Amino acid sequence: RRWAVSSGEASTAARSESCAADYDQQVARAVRGDQRPSRAMVVHNETGFGAKRVNVAKAVLYTLTPAGSVIKIPDSLWNGTFWGSALVGCALRGVRVLVIAPALANAPARAFGSMARSRELVWRLATASRLLAPEIEAAGGLLKVGLFASDLRVTDIPGKVRSVRRTLEAHQWLRDLFDFPPSVYPGLDELAETFSQLSMAAPRAAGTAGDFESGERSMLHLKANYIASREAWTLMARPEWVELTWEFVQQRIAQVQTRRAAITSFEASPDALLDVGGGVAQRWLDALPPEERERVLFYTVVGSQNQNDRSMVTDGEDALILSAWPAIIPYLDLLSIVAQSRWIDDPAEIEALLPRTSPLRTRLAHWFKLAF
Repeated sequence: RRWAVSSGEASTAARSESCAADYDQQVARAVRGDQRPSRAMVVHNETGFGAKRVNVAKAVLYTLTPAGSVIKIPDSLWNGTFWGSALVGCALRGVRVLVIAPALANAPARAFGSMARSRELVWRLATASRLLAPEIEAAGGLLKVGLFASDLRVTDIPGKVRSVRRTLEAHQWLRDLFDFPPSVYPGLDELAETFSQLSMAAPRAAGTAGDFESGERSMLHLKANYIASREAWTLMARPEWVELTWEFVQQRIAQVQTRRAAITSFEASPDALLDVGGGVAQRWLDALPPEERERVLFYTVVGSQNQNDRSMVTDGEDALILSAWPAIIPYLDLLSIVAQSRWIDDPAEIEALLPRTSPLRTRLAHWFKLAF
């Protein structure tokens, strides 16, 4: 049987339906074909007091991820104290954690209650990062908080390439984290220079308000968790990533230039969905000693659940959990998000990007949390 999902912020639900009559034959054809083996699982949170399998899956990944791993979590509603506490614990036992929330100007949902609680959590995480820095560093961990504060349009792929190079130059800790070999940086410079004069400001057709260019700047609406173990993260330092980035950028440009097809149809696989880096990853994995290969862990979790209390406690939610090769694919998209974020060194820096609200509204925000 298969699951059909209907999704609303407060009413995501799944119902069991019969598979197509030729389902087994379709699976057999896929196995015989030239498709890379994939591992994936769909989990759901039921509404109210129902089962919360998404919560369990994320809690397991957060608490059991081994020291030296990297966790990156961009989310449009980052205000859940439970998840924030779990990730502080990760950093204290040696995991390298990047939390990314939207600045007010880049938030798709700007209700003052959500933004007030998001500001509080970002401030607390940034403060914990400073106060617990000796303990986190001694464990080999990292806790960094970023505010997605991009003034780029969704389709400005060249601008995003430039932001990657600029952000890496600005932050030594990011260069240490990604640990690119020296040959990567000239390659990124050449990539940025090649596409620097390319204009992506294609006009919208009438009636396309829901298209890529519906706003003046990018909004952070992604709800994702990306996890790589210490051994898996070494793949990211391969010099081949320059070549893969060239391919990835060209595919993204092709995607946004054919936006109508990219949005409305998946009948055929557009260029932007082609395998990027699969051969490199497989050769790298095959060359590892067996004992090291066993410790290679990749996970990506994407779905409807935000990193907030309501999504964790009351709403129906769904999540797709990918492991092994497919879980590597979001790496380059997430690198772009990292590059478009302002990384907070001092909690005082938050004010300009995520301003505090009035005491009355702050009190109401906490009341809403308890009431809803």
